[in-house]
Amino acid sequence: MTKNSEDLSKLWSEVCIGNKRSYSLIHKKLYPALYVYGNRMLKDEELTEDVIQDMFIKLWLKKESIGPIRNVKGYFFAVMRSGCLDSIKSRVTIKAKKANIEFLDLEISIEEKITQREATLKQGRAIECALNRLPARQQEILRLRFFEGMNCAEIGAMTGIKYQSVVNHMYRAVQTLRELYGSEDKLRVA
Repeated sequence: MTKNSEDLSKLWSEVCIGNKRSYSLIHKKLYPALYVYGNRMLKDEELTEDVIQDMFIKLWLKKESIGPIRNVKGYFFAVMRSGCLDSIKSRVTIKAKKANIEFLDLEISIEEKITQREATLKQGRAIECALNRLPARQQEILRLRFFEGMNCAEIGAMTGIKYQSVVNHMYRAVQTLRELYGSEDKLRVA
């Protein structure tokens, strides 16, 4: 465990007993990296700030039930990732509803409407299937590697898992994505 990680764990222990100053220090130390990570996922500065703010509020409110955290940075990044994914799902749902309304307003033949709806549903199922099949740990490792530019050793230190396990998770994730993209193409053809 690195010195920074130990410092964050000590601060979190103080937060668990209600120390607001310690929570402020955690915020100060983690905010820049969380902002960069979230903004890469969301590509929206205001939304990223909202997700971070919501995350810090929720963690403060649940601090007693969360209890001690060994890898505070990793935990906060995982919570941030989850918040970003929820935000993305929400935006996709809103866009889908808007697209559906616009779709209904168009003067298209019934056959074209049915064909477009089937294609949209098929594509949605393929995307949902790909996301659901990739384990959360593999998603996290890929995001840290490719979006945060961390190497396997840094990812291992941040997540608390061994170097070889990081390599194995990354390999399996890439293999799974290759298989899923292949089956997605097959779905489009079928």
